[in-house]
Amino acid sequence: MVENSRECYHCENHPEFLRSNFELGMYGYRIARVPLREGYVTETLDGCTVGPMMGTLTGTDTGSLRVIALPTLLLAHANCDYAMTTAITPGRRGHTDVEVTFLDRPGPLSPLVEGPLMAFHEWYMAQLGTRASVRSDE
Repeated sequence: MVENSRECYHCENHPEFLRSNFELGMYGYRIARVPLREGYVTETLDGCTVGPMMGTLTGTDTGSLRVIALPTLLLAHANCDYAMTTAITPGRRGHTDVEVTFLDRPGPLSPLVEGPLMAFHEWYMAQLGTRASVRSDE
């Protein structure tokens, strides 16, 4: 699974792919920033954003920033509106653990089911000296 996922990087069978992508590769990790197809501003099925711009971005013409770390495979893709990580870890024979995490701006939290998480966020922000509310009613 992992070998097939990274196949186009380790051989010369895809020269057009290798010529069209800029990347910095060192032993154990690889970093690449790639443009997206025309009409796509993010990596979604329709190419449209799924959230507000991340960080201080003011536009959508960012392409995709990708980081790959080995020997266990960690893939990270950052787009203008969200980022995601995929961790692929070998398990027992014939078994691989795959964990996918999406990172985006959080929406309002529910006091009913996320009260402890809200309290942690407020404590953490206080430790940073930042006054920010995570309550949905403020």
